[in-house]
Amino acid sequence: MHADYTGQGFDQLLDVIDKIKNNPNDRRIILSAWNPSDLKLMALPPCHMFAQFYVANEELSCQMYQRSADTGLGVPFKIASYALLTCMNAHVCDLIPGDFIHVLGDFKT
Repeated sequence: MHADYTGQGFDQLLDVIDKIKNNPNDRRIILSAWNPSDLKLMALPPCHMFAQFYVANEELSCQMYQRSADTGLGVPFKIASYALLTCMNAHVCDLIPGDFIHVLGDFKT
């Protein structure tokens, strides 16, 4: 897997996978949904802010923080999306999917 992002940013997903495979005890296996330099260009910043991945006992778990949570649409979609991302990362890293922990900031019903 190789991508040239020269001048375009940083491949966070590739970095997450590399850390899971090569340094699974790292407590900085983080995927950020925010690019602060682009926030002023957005109508609304992403509700999901970051996810942190943990490896323990051959299981990959994920904790995701969501700054604003819309009960009807946003929360179910984010649960499905990040649970799937955790399963996909576990698969490519030869691990078992573990827990998905969802932390909500401003919860709206």
